Amino acid sequence: VRYQHEYKKFVHSSDFALEQLGECYSNTLINREESCQETIWQSVCKLNGLVFCKAWSTFRRNNVLKELYNNFFRLEINRCVSKPNFDVCLKLCCGESCKPGFAKERSVLLASEAVFKSFDSLHQGMINWRLFLFYL
Repeated sequence: VRYQHEYKKFVHSSDFALEQLGECYSNTLINREESCQETIWQSVCKLNGLVFCKAWSTFRRNNVLKELYNNFFRLEINRCVSKPNFDVCLKLCCGESCKPGFAKERSVLLASEAVFKSFDSLHQGMINWRLFLFYL
């Protein structure tokens, strides 16, 4: 009987500790998720401004998005794309303005690196390219 009482007391105290740990973890997760979302949006907006000109029509913008989707799909049928394949797809999408030697190439490369880092929060070296297109 004494052991059962001590066991119940232990279970009750560990339940309370687990509850506190769960609350702390969920708050930390929510804060981390919010900061990740903010960096994702900032980096995608910067890349969006570099890839798409403001003077473009909706038709031209949609064609570039379709071409980007097709490039990603050809390179990676699966859900995730690696960093080199991600860079290649963006360079193919930008066309002439992103070839080596052009001024825009370096800024697009730096922006794509920031986008990749923000999407790859778990440091796996792969990102979900469909999610990237959704944000773009």
